[in-house]
Amino acid sequence: MTPPSPHFVHRLRVAYPDVDRMGFVHHARYAIYLEAARIELLRATGTSYREWEDRGLFLPVTHLGIDYAKPGLYDDDLEVLLWITQITRLRMGFRYEVRCEARGLTLVTGESRHVFMNKEGRPTRVGPEILDALRAISGGGETVEPGED
Repeated sequence: MTPPSPHFVHRLRVAYPDVDRMGFVHHARYAIYLEAARIELLRATGTSYREWEDRGLFLPVTHLGIDYAKPGLYDDDLEVLLWITQITRLRMGFRYEVRCEARGLTLVTGESRHVFMNKEGRPTRVGPEILDALRAISGGGETVEPGED
């Protein structure tokens, strides 16, 4: 069975400060790569995370899991493939793969979960304009938990 196409692909090149003494991408950099992919996915919806913050809406991480398979190397061209796995009025979830196509490798896989929050740090439900934009990018797929919509 062929896996579904990613909802978004973010491309980047491994910079020299991203690698450790072994020449491998430092494990902490992958969390930054995944965040960059999420930020660019939002930009692809026609808005930006900065605009969300300016409107008092935040999307902090409540869970982050990363499985490391192979090392990334300095100057590798990487693709961060991103799938939206959950969209509700209160939460979002993502699945990721970081690949180096030139070496034919999947370097890491991961997942993250998030909750929408207001500027006071309280969970908040988002309106249909945000949900519709995110669902459009995910092909209309959605997960609605009981009592959330």
